[in-house]
Amino acid sequence: MAEGVGDIIGGRYRVERLLGKGGFAATWAARDLQTGREVAAKVLDIRELDDWKSVELFEREARVLSRLEHAGIPRYVDFIAPSEAGEGGDAQSRMVLVQELAPGESLDARIKSGWRGTEAEILRIARQILGILSWLQRLSPPVIHRDIKPANLIIDDAGTVRLVDFGAVRDSLASHTSLGSTVVGTFGYMAPEQFQGAATPQSDLYALGATLVALLTHKDPADIGHERMRLDFHDHVSISEPFRDWLDRMLEPVAEDRFANAAEALAALDAPPAAKISALAPAGTRLELARDRREFTLEVPPTRSGGLAMGGFTIVWVGFVAFWTFSAVAMGAPIIFPLFSIPFWLVGLGMIRNLWRTRTMRTHLRIDRDGWQIERSGIHKRRVVGSGKTRDLMGFTTDVPMRINGKPIYRLVLQEGTREHKVVSPIMPAEAQWLERELAAYLAEAR
Repeated sequence: MAEGVGDIIGGRYRVERLLGKGGFAATWAARDLQTGREVAAKVLDIRELDDWKSVELFEREARVLSRLEHAGIPRYVDFIAPSEAGEGGDAQSRMVLVQELAPGESLDARIKSGWRGTEAEILRIARQILGILSWLQRLSPPVIHRDIKPANLIIDDAGTVRLVDFGAVRDSLASHTSLGSTVVGTFGYMAPEQFQGAATPQSDLYALGATLVALLTHKDPADIGHERMRLDFHDHVSISEPFRDWLDRMLEPVAEDRFANAAEALAALDAPPAAKISALAPAGTRLELARDRREFTLEVPPTRSGGLAMGGFTIVWVGFVAFWTFSAVAMGAPIIFPLFSIPFWLVGLGMIRNLWRTRTMRTHLRIDRDGWQIERSGIHKRRVVGSGKTRDLMGFTTDVPMRINGKPIYRLVLQEGTREHKVVSPIMPAEAQWLERELAAYLAEAR
């Protein structure tokens, strides 16, 4: 490798300072003696290699970069074979890749300096990287970087981001789907499929998602815990819900569950929040269900049907008890007779209370990936009657707690392990089947 400042590489590039070193290669800032421009010279010393895989990757990087022309990727300048690398006996052992020098500093360096970007700044960075990836993925065959991370993203004073270090690049269709190839990348930023040697355009999306989490949290993703194989970053960030949900999609453990490509991810990032679409409900239902990828919500409005019959019976009951009580008092009956009516008064008051509740109470059920909550509301403020973790939910079930005139009264319950939480009663069997099916589908997607 170049020995230090002042060395001349390939008779053309004078080394000025070290930019970085990783593996068996070092990258130097150098001066092009022909043009006077600063360049980045990546030098690989073959003598330090244990095998030829690094040579293959280095040559592939040079070959791919030589055909890339994008403002977000430093331009390819030169490739120097070992026999041209310099003067002296060690010239035969060096390979040199020369590119334009990207101005600015790496996002990794910016994080270490204490920079904390706003959500708007992080989104601007995300859009720029997605633009670069979209262009790479439209090539034939698509180019997959495989090592996107803060250290490989250079940002200048104007906020322009450039993608560097294509040392792990893939550009052959066979490698997109084949297993068993070399595992390259950086732990914490690598998509799960990369550990099996596979790489797809979605692999770079995962790495970008992990990079954005690192920018938001100032933590290495490898140091953030996982929940069911998903990066559990929610408690470490304070961002808008749409952005959080977008990141969840980028970081799906299964590649097929992520966006199909960078263009789709960019479109989703810029799209307004999607309105919830109510599922097809049985005819005549009063229940209001909406679910999308992010959450499942169910609104149970106050009961309207049956109110006349129940109200009439309540009036008759209370009227009879009142007539009996006041008649006994007016006739001068012993005190025991009015007191004997107290249990009947309590029953009547309970009927009034239940009638009032059914005519005013609403039930709200909300489930997202993290947890669930049931609330009841009426003339008073909402109160939580049940909550827990979504991972513990089994789904909806239906039971028959009572029968009236021989007819079953169905009740819908939310099952959490061995515990049950009442959601709504009475409910029609068709409504119950509909809700059971919709919740099962949501839980399957959320998990």
